[in-house]
Amino acid sequence: MSHPSGSPVPPDGTARIAAGEGLGPRRRRRRALWTSLTLLLVALIAAGTWRLLHDPAPDPADLPYALKSGPKVTLTYAGSGADTGAPADEGLRTFLQVLVQRIAEGDTKEVDALAQGYPDGAAVHREQSDFPPSYAQWACKAPVSVRLSAPTDTRPLLTRLAHPGGGTATAELSFTRPGTTALPEVRVELSRTDGIWWGYVLD
Repeated sequence: MSHPSGSPVPPDGTARIAAGEGLGPRRRRRRALWTSLTLLLVALIAAGTWRLLHDPAPDPADLPYALKSGPKVTLTYAGSGADTGAPADEGLRTFLQVLVQRIAEGDTKEVDALAQGYPDGAAVHREQSDFPPSYAQWACKAPVSVRLSAPTDTRPLLTRLAHPGGGTATAELSFTRPGTTALPEVRVELSRTDGIWWGYVLD
């Protein structure tokens, strides 16, 4: 027997099975369970993807550091390719501004404090405490040029889903002495934990 369109009509039993009819209670429960699990998995993937793409920056009031009223410092961003321009991450811009201001103050302990949340922060503190304060006077006399690498997060996907707000980057700070040659660049290793940026200076 054929359908008017010419397609064969499956036996009634086959049609009922395709529609979920004619199955035993156990098979119907199993099918419903797999359907529910599939929908749950799709929802989890969608939620995880949204969380990665909409990772909000912490409220500035919740940051463990903040800009002070002075000294005033100015940062300019330079680079090439993907590493050009100011970072879109407001938290990273804030951290770099705070770091340069702490350098301008000439207090190495204040600079060290910005490495406390960096992985293995205790070791970083010991290595960084000898950072020379010779850059302090120039940090507030002329704009500091920042060449920043694009932040990346290379952790496994499941780790990133469970603990968002990670990432690493590096920055090169150039301090200019007006009328003379520039001071050697200062390299900063940056790491983000729970949405908060930390970093330490390599002189």
